[in-house]
Formats: sequence, C-alpha cells, structure tokens
Amino acid sequence: MCHQETLYRLCIFCRTLEPMNGPCPVLQGEKSRISQTGRNVESDTLVSGLSPQDAELISALHQQPSSLCARCSAYDILGVLLKSDPTADPRQEYETQSFNDFTRSMLHVGRPSSVTLTASCPICRLFYCVLPRKYEPVRQITNGRKITRTTEADIYFEPRRTYLRLRNWDTLPKYLRKQCAVVLHMTESYLESSISRNSMPFSPSHSLTEKPRIYAPTIALEPRLAPPDRKLNSMRPISSNVDFSLLRQALGLCLEKHCTSCSTQKQKRPELLETRMIDIVERIVVPCPPDCDYVALSYVWGGVEPSPGSLKNRCLPQTIEDAITVTQALGRRYLWVDALCINQSEELTSSERKEKEKQLRWMGIIYGGATVTIVAVSGLNANAGLHGISVPRLAQVTENIDGHTVFTSPPSYFTETSETLWSRRAWTMQEHLLSKRLLFFSESQVAFECREGLFEEVLHYTTKGDTIIDDTPHPSTSEDPLTRFLYGDEVVGIHSISPS
Repeated sequence: MCHQETLYRLCIFCRTLEPMNGPCPVLQGEKSRISQTGRNVESDTLVSGLSPQDAELISALHQQPSSLCARCSAYDILGVLLKSDPTADPRQEYETQSFNDFTRSMLHVGRPSSVTLTASCPICRLFYCVLPRKYEPVRQITNGRKITRTTEADIYFEPRRTYLRLRNWDTLPKYLRKQCAVVLHMTESYLESSISRNSMPFSPSHSLTEKPRIYAPTIALEPRLAPPDRKLNSMRPISSNVDFSLLRQALGLCLEKHCTSCSTQKQKRPELLETRMIDIVERIVVPCPPDCDYVALSYVWGGVEPSPGSLKNRCLPQTIEDAITVTQALGRRYLWVDALCINQSEELTSSERKEKEKQLRWMGIIYGGATVTIVAVSGLNANAGLHGISVPRLAQVTENIDGHTVFTSPPSYFTETSETLWSRRAWTMQEHLLSKRLLFFSESQVAFECREGLFEEVLHYTTKGDTIIDDTPHPSTSEDPLTRFLYGDEVVGIHSISPS
C-alpha cells in the first residue's frame, strides 16, 4: 500500500484512509454508520479494538515511515505515563497545583466529527482504536441567551491510575493507590457555554455534563518499562488467542484459596445424578457421574441447533465446539450444554416431556454445581463461536514511541458485557447469578469471576471484592481499617497472576 502519509487521514467513521482535506462520506450522509464489528455506532456503547480490516490497514501503515503529527508531538505522552501523579478527582482541587498539573497532562482531541487522525502518526493510530465511532449533529438551544450545545462529545484524554477500575477503590489504602499503573482514559464532555472554547476546560465557568470513561478502552505503557511506583494493576498486551495458562491459574487459585465461599459441594445435590453430561473425550452424552467435576456453558441459543450425530462427527454449533476446547484446556472431562444434555426433540412422549420439565427445574442446581461456567458474551446465536478460540478477537494497536511500547487496552469486561444480547436474557441472568465461578469470553478478552475475586486478562493482578490483591507481605500490625480490610480475616489469599 503506497500512500502519501501527509495527504491521508484515518477516518473513525468510515474505518479507512481518506484524503486529508476531503469530506467524510458518513458525515455527508453518503454511507451507513455501522461499524465493521456489526455494532450500531450510534449507540452509547464504546467499541474497542480493530476488525480484521482495521488490523490489516494499521499493519500496512506500520510498514511506512512514522512520525508524530503536530498535535501529538506537542503532547508528552511518555512523560504523562511515566511521571504524572493523578489523583482520584483532580477537578475537586480547582486552582490548586494538583489541578494545574492535571490540566497540563490532558490532551484535547475535539469532537469526533472534527478530529483529524494523521495516518503516519503513532499516537493518532492509538486514538483510531479507542475513539467513539458515532456522530451526532450539533443543535442550537436558546434559553434567555444564545448557547451552543452539542450532543456530540468533546473528547479529552487524561491520566488516571488503574485503581479507578475497581468499583470499591475508595477502600484501598493510599500507599497502594500510589503503586498502581498510570494509563490514559478518555473523558467525554458535553459543554454549554457562552465562553470561548479556548478557556480553561472543566472550570466552574462552564456548565457541562461530563462522562469519565473509567471502564472504557485505555492507552497504556508496556509494564516492563514502567517505574516501580506504577506497576501494580498494570495493563497487559493481549494476543489474538486465549492464554489458557492464565485461565488455569485463576481457576486453580480460586479452588485452592476460596474453599468456603466458592465451594460447589452444597450444590452437588442428588438430582445431578439424574442429569446428563457430555464426555468430551469419548464425545458422547452420558449419565452424570457421582461427584462430577464438570463445566457448564451459558450462551445465546438460537439460529443453529445440533443435528443428530453432530457430537460424534465433530460438527456441533461453533460455540459448543469451542466450549469443548476450553473444557479440555482446563483439564476437565465433562461439559453440560442444554442443547445436548436435555432432550430437545419436538416430538416427546408424555414421560419424556415430564423428564424435560424436571431437568429445566433443575437448572439452578446444574449451574450452581458446575466447577466453572463458560459464558459466551458476544455471540448472537449458537454458531457465533468464542472469541480467542475459533473467532479472532478484536485486535489492539501497539506502537513504538521513542523506544517505549504503548498500546491500547479494551474496556473492563462488565462494560463489554453490559450491552450484549446475553446480558438481556432472563435465563442467562439466572445462570450468571447461580454460578460460583464464570469465564466470560468477550470480543476482546477473557475474565474470570468468582464470589471472592475477579481476574481480567488485560490486568496483571487479581482483585478481591473489587480491591487489589497483590503480592505485598501482610503488615504485622496496623490500626488502619483500610489495611485491615485488605489484609485482615476477609482476605483468603494474597497472590498475583504472573504473565506468561
């Protein structure tokens, strides 16, 4: 691909290269506003990652000479990631030194419809991966005075420490907050102001609606190069395929450390012996063995149904085939899938119908007794497959800036999960609530969740109760209630998931 990099820009709406000064077909109304991932880009859901076409485009640009554009050259991204010390909410410290330092570390990108991303600029390519892919027109509002308001966000990137991804971060001792990695988060600002847009952003002179995207995609520094005071809870570059060793570690740690809270023994009720399981070694459906160590699958059923003989012939719907692969990788032999383990025939005898109804009543027992439940978060039907197994994950952008690896990281798993079809179905909600351990397969990553902890593939450390569990030694004595919360009786184990 031969392009004059100074003449072309990356269009976040069309997902392609366009002439630097040419109009965007989407903004001109000439092109559909549907992203290549199949999501409606006019929704509020933030899309993160690159489709295969996007990834091919970025790969081609990596073969061309790169240099920072004027805007990105003026922004010291490495200095911000390596040296800035952001607080939890610097806007509460307006007109203080901390606030002044914070504003200097912010980068104003502008509204998506007006932003220019230079194809040859490494930082612009990072933005291409994480910026909103929706467009909403400007409208005028008069309320006693002339005010310009837009439903299109004004985009800023600002440094935040990663403890803010934890829902109960305010219970974390400050000394641990100071050890967390610094990443660039995106903030969307909806301004109403008669003041020049060149005035101080986020100051009290503005009336605004602000949406810090704490759980959204981030831009991060490769943790190996980070200083000691910003390595904890750092982001991890992820590959296109699942790293099963990490999943085995997370599951193994839970089985070892969370013997009470995550135990499934109480759910191993006698009714389980009347259910059926898939023996993934023999590829047959068998009666559930006593004390069965099995995996369950939670997915959006529909669109494709298993045909007779498909289990033995290895031609099951792709999500089920991928679940078999995951079950084997986790060292388990048995898998429960409703489509195969409950008689789904349309022509049932009276006794078969009663048996099916009984099995459906036992769904809570089945999911509650599973060692772990595989959750196909992003699929629309049974043939969608699991991302990272048979389906490529949305790629992230990695760039080299002055010898430092800087990369994009997907949003938190519950952000990716919240807008999916799986999250809106009543029966899958039941499966989520009843399972003691879950493996969420999203478009971008895998997350392990249990009653005591959370492990996201993109993070280097596990969490407990949404607070960090690291490998820091137990303090011998402490009157600090936050420290007691972290290291007291509630903590089952202090551990970390090491990178592969």
